[in-house]
Amino acid sequence: MFRAVLLVLLEGTILAQAPVLLDLAANPAKPWYPPSISGTFGGVCFDCPAKPEVRLPLDIHIESIEALPGSPQQSLVDMLVRNVGSEAYSLPVGRDPEVAFQATNHGRHEFCFDLKVAGERNSFLLGEETYGSADVPDTMMSVAPQGVVRVRFMIDVAKALRHAPNHWQSDTPAELNVQAAIVDLVYEDDARKYVLRSPQLRAVSTNELLIRIVRDKEAGTPLKK
Repeated sequence: MFRAVLLVLLEGTILAQAPVLLDLAANPAKPWYPPSISGTFGGVCFDCPAKPEVRLPLDIHIESIEALPGSPQQSLVDMLVRNVGSEAYSLPVGRDPEVAFQATNHGRHEFCFDLKVAGERNSFLLGEETYGSADVPDTMMSVAPQGVVRVRFMIDVAKALRHAPNHWQSDTPAELNVQAAIVDLVYEDDARKYVLRSPQLRAVSTNELLIRIVRDKEAGTPLKK
């Protein structure tokens, strides 16, 4: 009897600790561009030495990058995001920017799930985005301290690499070491225009994967962890 109760408790603990899934591969967000009437839009600067780099209270581990059967130009990225802070973290999960980014909304966030060329500070490979606002609770997920979210998204590695700084004029390499990266773009509470706050908030995985990039635009496949 005691053993049965213990097993039930242990199973419940394991289930409680299982990562929540944020599946941007199955349900990607809509793209967003600032309305033309919004005025000045703050550009993204990934390599500004005059501005400090602030880390998010998040720890990232890149699990895998796998080519999708039947769609070789796309790869599925699987990463784990853990809240290592002492307080709950509000993770933007909204898929519709027109809902989250209403001009009168407060606490607007554009959250980027990307890859990054290992060893290069500003070579981000753009993946998927989510959107959130403090005024729209459904667009934010509360992640408790030590809570874990599994994030999946698709990316055309070769295409993203061609648009990355330091690589857009270069030939596509046969293989590449990449890390997982996330960037939180926070917008000022200004109903007249969209302006990004500074500094940029980001986190990069401490581990990396070596992927092979096939020259005929097939997606990268993992060689090793």
